Amino acid sequence: MGHCAEAGVSAALLAHKGQTAHHGILDGEGGVWKLFGHQKCDFGLMLNRLGEKWYFLDNTYKPWPSCRWTHYPLTIFERLLKENHLKAGEIERITVHCHAWGVSRRFANKQPDGMISCEYNHPHALAMLALGTRPGPSWYAAETLRDPAVQAFRNKVEVDLAEESLDCEKWYEDGQMRKLPTRLMSWLGDVCIPVIRSMPRETHGAKKRILAMPNLLRNSGT
Repeated sequence: MGHCAEAGVSAALLAHKGQTAHHGILDGEGGVWKLFGHQKCDFGLMLNRLGEKWYFLDNTYKPWPSCRWTHYPLTIFERLLKENHLKAGEIERITVHCHAWGVSRRFANKQPDGMISCEYNHPHALAMLALGTRPGPSWYAAETLRDPAVQAFRNKVEVDLAEESLDCEKWYEDGQMRKLPTRLMSWLGDVCIPVIRSMPRETHGAKKRILAMPNLLRNSGT
């Protein structure tokens, strides 16, 4: 989200200064959708209700600092931990049934190496939740990654393909994945279902404080 916000603000400031872009960047012979490897582009959707429909209002908020594909297992897991008062040491095995995009080695590797690998990894994300590590930079701190308890918990996590996810096109609405090819209807922080989408106000506030604190401390000289 940080890079997207930065790109949006930068684009607005540059446009205000009079800078223009290549006219064919979206729909030309080398349009951005082709560069991303897509076979087709729905230009009708792009132009429908232009100036009336604002897609940023459908934005989602990530309660955990990991890839969004890890968030529906995390949503279920958090619920199970709370409802059953489970501790990490009481859990023997976890099997994540995931869609086709989330079962690659990157997501299933039980011992990812480094921050980037851990961000896109089910075993690490679930370990952080089970061990009560506060969401934020501490998920990827060097001491966290070296912690034997973290490494031991990752070994308990298996990742399998959810067969119902193979026909992925039907899970999209308005060019976005707005349904889930899983038994969970939505994930925490999403806009699909009002009952689930609202992150508590204190969660938003805590996330902002955690992300801003290093800069606030640096600017204050503390």
